[in-house]
Amino acid sequence: MILNKVSNNSIIDILFIIISTCAVSSYIGGPVVYGFIVLYSLYVVLLKDNELKSTNYLCLSIFIIAFISILVNFKDIEPIFRPGERILMLLVVMIAFSPIINNKTIYLHRKDMFVYFSAGLLFMAIISAIFAFWNIGYVKGVLRGLSEWPNSLGYALGLSNIIMLIGLKSSNRVVKICCLAGIGLCIVTIPETGTRTSWYSLPVIFLIYIFFNSESIKSWLVKFLSLTVALILFFALFKPDLSIIEAKNELARKRGEHSREKLFEARFEEFKSSPIIGIGTFRCLTQYQKVDANGHVESGNSFLMFLSMNGIIGFVVFICFYIHIMSGFIKYIYIKRKSELSTFEQYISLVLVFNFIYMLQSGALLNPGFYLTGFNWLSLSIAYMYPRYCKICNDKGNEIKQL
Repeated sequence: MILNKVSNNSIIDILFIIISTCAVSSYIGGPVVYGFIVLYSLYVVLLKDNELKSTNYLCLSIFIIAFISILVNFKDIEPIFRPGERILMLLVVMIAFSPIINNKTIYLHRKDMFVYFSAGLLFMAIISAIFAFWNIGYVKGVLRGLSEWPNSLGYALGLSNIIMLIGLKSSNRVVKICCLAGIGLCIVTIPETGTRTSWYSLPVIFLIYIFFNSESIKSWLVKFLSLTVALILFFALFKPDLSIIEAKNELARKRGEHSREKLFEARFEEFKSSPIIGIGTFRCLTQYQKVDANGHVESGNSFLMFLSMNGIIGFVVFICFYIHIMSGFIKYIYIKRKSELSTFEQYISLVLVFNFIYMLQSGALLNPGFYLTGFNWLSLSIAYMYPRYCKICNDKGNEIKQL
C-alpha cells in the first residue's frame, strides 16, 4: 500500500505510477520516459489553462544566473559538458517542476507528479531489493538493481523507508505488517548499495517521525526507547552487511580520488578561480577532478556546487531561495502541528529533511537529465506552494492527494 487516496480517476493514476516507475528504472524506459513526463508537465504549466499565474523571482534568478555564468565562461567550457544543451534542459525542467511559475492548477499537477514519482521510486526500490535476494542486480559487488547507479537506488530505498513509516499510520493491520516488513527490507538493502547518505539519514528520519507522532515528551521518550530496542533486536537477528559502506569510509579516510574531502577541495579551488559568477554551470575544472564520458560532474555538495559553478552571486541567491521556501514551510508545519499533521504533511516534511541531507552529499538540482533533479525541484515546489494553496484545495477535498 502506498497511497490512501490518489484521485477519483484511478486508471489514470495507475498509468502514471507505471510510467513513473519506468522513468526511474534505467532498464525499462529511464531517461526517455522521464523526458515524456517533463514535457507533459511543461504543457500543463504553460498551456493547460488560462488561470492567472504568479512568478517566484528568486527561483527565476537561479536560472538567469546559471545562464549568465555559461555566457561569461562559454569560451572556456569544454564541449564534453554540453552547456547549451543542458541549460535548455534545465529551463524546461525548472518550468515544469520548480516554483518559477505557480497557480492552483499547477500546484495540483505538481502534487500529483510528486506522488507518482514517490510511488515509482518505491516500486523500483522494492523490486530491486527483492531481486537482491537472488543476487540479481549486482555490479562489481555493489547493488544497482533497476537503477543505473547504486546511489540512486540507495536514495530510492531511503525514500521508500519514509513511505513505509507513513504507512504505519494506517488503521489496516495488514498494511501495517507490510510496512514493517518493508522498513526492514530497506534497512537490510541500503548497505548493499554502499550509499552512506541514505544509511546515516535513517536515525534522523526515525526521530523526526516519532516527534511528529508524539503528544508529549513522555510519549516521545517511550516511542524512542521502543524504537531503540526494536532496532537492536533487528540488527542482532538480521545483521545487515555493512562491508561496502565500511570500504567506502576507508577509501575516504585515505583521501582517494572520489572522496568527499577531495570533491569539497575541488569546489573551493574552482570558486577561488572565479568567485563572482563561477566557472560555468554544469562544469568542473578537470585539473581538480576527473569527469566521465558524458561530462557528468560529481559535485559532492549541492550548495558548494552553486558556489563553484555560479560564484558568490549564484550561491547567495540559491541560499536566499532555499531559506525563503523552508522557513515558510517550517512555520506552517509548526502552527499546524498544534492540531494534527496530515499524512501528506508528515511525508513531505520527512522528504524535505531527507533531501537536505542528500544535498549535503551530492549535486541534486543542476543535473537536468536526472530524474532525482526533477524530484528535488518538485519537493521544493510543494514546500513553497502547499502553505499557500492547501486551504483553497481543502475546500474541494477530492482534489487533495494523500499518501
